[in-house]
Amino acid sequence: MADITVDTVLRRIDETMEAVRFGLSDVDSSIPGRRNSGIRNVIMLGRTVTFVIQNLRTVSDRDEFDAWYQPLQDEMMADPLMQYFKKARNAIEKEGAMAELEHAGTVFGPQTIGPEQLGPLWERAPRGTTSISFGGPSGGAFYVVELADGTIEHVFFDIPDTFGSVTFLAHFADAPAGYEDQTVAQLCSTYVEKLSVLVDLAHQRYETK
Repeated sequence: MADITVDTVLRRIDETMEAVRFGLSDVDSSIPGRRNSGIRNVIMLGRTVTFVIQNLRTVSDRDEFDAWYQPLQDEMMADPLMQYFKKARNAIEKEGAMAELEHAGTVFGPQTIGPEQLGPLWERAPRGTTSISFGGPSGGAFYVVELADGTIEHVFFDIPDTFGSVTFLAHFADAPAGYEDQTVAQLCSTYVEKLSVLVDLAHQRYETK
């Protein structure tokens, strides 16, 4: 195996951070399963970013790394949002338990939703569809389908771009103090921004000039 260098670690940090951002892009998905996967990836891979950054200690002067990283680590320890995501990651890793969500509905952009948007959805609706729902207890968009035996099924779908901006008002049930009113998407976005700052600092300190 080739020797690992500072540049190798920095590249791995960037690759992990990119995966976190892909997860973030799914957090507002209209399909609950995809949204939950996005939240899980932000939580799990976000914590991994900090682990990979700490690999810089093994490929550089350890004392210099400690002097640089310890203040940043202290800041993260004092940051309730960073600690919340750390605990959420531990819960998933040790117990497989996702953070509990509370769904409060769905908000569309300023445009009016009318036949132009709903028509195409009805055209590709599954047979037996009786209605189309946005929001619901799971915070997703779905067809309400009555099967031949009378059973009711929910068939989830991605909301088309023609609907404009769509926000799912889900909240973490145990959000940290000061963040209770922010949606899951907002908290995940803030967390990713904080990680991005950390990654940028790593590049500024260790990137080969």
